[in-house]
Amino acid sequence: MNKDYMETKIQDTKIPINTNEGLEMETIQQPKENNQPPEPIQENNEESPETPDILTQIAEKEKAIRSKILNRQCRKKPIIATTDQRTKEKYTEKVQMKTHLTDTEEAISTILRNHPNKASVYLYFQPVIETAALSIGSITAENLEDCESPEEVTTTTDQKEIIETKYKYLENLTLENYLTNLQREPTPKNRYLQILATAHLQLLESAELLQSTNPAIVHFNLTPDTILYDRINATPVITDFRIAFTKDALDDENKYAELFPVFNNPYWAPEINAIAYLIETKPETVAETNDPQINTTLTPFMNRPTKEVIEELKKTYTLWDIYAINQIILECIPTNTTSIPFIEKYRELCSQYPPTITTLKQSIETLFQSIPKIEYEQFLQKIQEEEKQAEPAEAFAATPILLEKNASNEASIKS
Repeated sequence: MNKDYMETKIQDTKIPINTNEGLEMETIQQPKENNQPPEPIQENNEESPETPDILTQIAEKEKAIRSKILNRQCRKKPIIATTDQRTKEKYTEKVQMKTHLTDTEEAISTILRNHPNKASVYLYFQPVIETAALSIGSITAENLEDCESPEEVTTTTDQKEIIETKYKYLENLTLENYLTNLQREPTPKNRYLQILATAHLQLLESAELLQSTNPAIVHFNLTPDTILYDRINATPVITDFRIAFTKDALDDENKYAELFPVFNNPYWAPEINAIAYLIETKPETVAETNDPQINTTLTPFMNRPTKEVIEELKKTYTLWDIYAINQIILECIPTNTTSIPFIEKYRELCSQYPPTITTLKQSIETLFQSIPKIEYEQFLQKIQEEEKQAEPAEAFAATPILLEKNASNEASIKS
């Protein structure tokens, strides 16, 4: 963006909405390359976010050949690889089977790591930093957690198929849960709206970054569970690239059909579901279906050859991740605020399809530049009411110290 901050003006009230340029990039310590000395590693023991059914099904198949230790997701304790205390970088290690999913994640991560804007890559994404073959025989009960006995540390699986992947450390806090807990903040200083709008703009910039890679990347699995929130750097972080793909794979006639499993994903753009349906049913020409949404997408293409229609639908790939982002943001807007005029306009912006990143970002900035004070006060009152009725979000307890650290990036509202 051309300016460090976009200010939302509520008459005499200003809500600074940060863009990525407003963040202190120097605070992001980039992971070392593989040929440099390793840094101290800290294990993240939280459960992994839920994955779509297709990933769950594949994981279930893998369990048949895993040892009990891997099925139980036992992990190595933190390993101190160096005595250098100048940097306190933290990493997460994950022990898993080597599959086409892990190969995909590694390939996509390599493209991201080679992007010239590395600071933004490590700020907005959680790519694989490095992958190494793991010898099961080297793991004992002393350096594993959540294992019942040393007898479990055995396997007949080919050791070359067991890998250990390393990622930058993130606490198990989704953007959705973070926003839910912000409703507890006192009304005069509540930052819910500020964080929501800022995160939306940052996620759109993340989508731009994915499209600027060579080749362009489609994440294909953006859900509330795959977008974590980094409280230290005040930014949403996109994770889990296991079913992502590149524009090259999408254009490959021998590969693209494998990319579209039939799955009822509410965060998938209409074109994705239409392509998946056509690949699954294999009609010679496009005809009416029993699915109203798919019919809406395919109506302009009725009676045309299926292969030709699929090629047309694939051209919309730049919209797919944006659609998912907008659906996630819509879910983050408290339901009891939808009657407030500026929220109604915001929901309309998120629901417009097809969107373009540039136009959408400009529209969001314009909307939040002038919010009537009475509407803003209504919004704060409504989210406080909803918070009293809602159960606390999981995996997060408000930490005033950490929130205070974000003060430079997330200025409080002044009444």
